[in-house]
Amino acid sequence: HKLNLREIFLGSSPLIRSLKYVYNRTRIARWLRTKRRRHQKEEDDNSGITRGFVDAAHSPWASRFCTIYMSLYMLLSVVAYSFVFEKWSIVNSLYFATTVFTSVGYGDL
Repeated sequence: HKLNLREIFLGSSPLIRSLKYVYNRTRIARWLRTKRRRHQKEEDDNSGITRGFVDAAHSPWASRFCTIYMSLYMLLSVVAYSFVFEKWSIVNSLYFATTVFTSVGYGDL
């Protein structure tokens, strides 16, 4: 009796159907496991909104930004208090700008 591959793979015997069922179930299960692993890895890589967070103590840009912001604030405040609004001296303008920025508020205007 000659072996026919077509009959083996396309046959409808209960044994062949069982083997096909097990093969397909394991193939699907393997595919689902790899899909879950990929999904889990993506979740681990993108773990929340704090993934790219770097605190100010370890960020080189944070200290530069604060220094630039403070300098710009002081410059604009001194110019505004000394030459535009109040005509105060530069020292008094600097004092008042520092008092307002730090929200100390000594009450002397």
